[in-house]
Amino acid sequence: MKYIIKNFIAAAIILFALPYLLTILFETTSKSTAKTIQVSVTQGKKLKSNIDVETYLIGILAQEIPNTYEKEAIKAQAVIARTNILYYIENDIELPKYKTPDDLNKLWGVDSFWENYHKLEEAIWETKGNVIYNDNKLINASFHAVSAGKTRTCEDLFSNKKFPYLKQASCDKDLLSKNYLKIVTYSKEEFIKFCKEAYPDISLKKDKLMKQIDLTDRDSADYVKTIKLGDKKINGEAFREKFNLNSSCFTIEECEDSIRIVTKGLGHGAGVSQFTANSLAKKGRNYVQILKYFYNNIRISPYSSKNE
Repeated sequence: MKYIIKNFIAAAIILFALPYLLTILFETTSKSTAKTIQVSVTQGKKLKSNIDVETYLIGILAQEIPNTYEKEAIKAQAVIARTNILYYIENDIELPKYKTPDDLNKLWGVDSFWENYHKLEEAIWETKGNVIYNDNKLINASFHAVSAGKTRTCEDLFSNKKFPYLKQASCDKDLLSKNYLKIVTYSKEEFIKFCKEAYPDISLKKDKLMKQIDLTDRDSADYVKTIKLGDKKINGEAFREKFNLNSSCFTIEECEDSIRIVTKGLGHGAGVSQFTANSLAKKGRNYVQILKYFYNNIRISPYSSKNE
């Protein structure tokens, strides 16, 4: 009986102390060359705290890519995440929230924590603090979960060609993703109501609804650049956000007395498609090859501060 009680007490102590042990672990296991750079982060209503980039990176990487993906795909995402963190710091952009050790414990559970943690830690360590440069400047490394079959170019997204490293890459394997296709159905009344709530000055008539919708302005990857509803022109990405669509590669169809929106892909479609990155990793591509498959004219090397 005493043995059982001792085991119970020991288990309770471990569970109680685990969040604190994980915090210590986060603060002491970073090994990369970017470790010396500190970031200030705010979690919820808590005060800002300073942690090193590589520690922060673990909490970002955990929420950006499935931990079931191949190691080289996760390593590619680690380089993307590190690049973006340092890009945000250099350009005074607010840093995204990250998952704390306690968050990760809740996400993965005690039994799976160490396996998942070490998988991310190895991806970070094995990329050796590397980041992505174009023309000797950090890139804003775009990525998304699943493309609509190919990624979008700089010209597709921006008229001023601000991000020339974005290129069109074939992503045929994305069609196999469970997130490739999604269908949402509305009654015509619901669709008109949602449109008017989003755009109060819009005028749509139920009996002529499909004649008042124009989706012909598309980019080279088939994403909607501009949708015309009645007399109003709306940016495709803005419409996607208003209707909470998976992507701006969509069609709007009439189905009896309903409106059906069919989307392809998950995300904005620019930069790295994580699903294809994982497929490339399965074929033996390493993280550098994966990144160069999606980005034009890039150099992958350790971070060097502007002030160095």
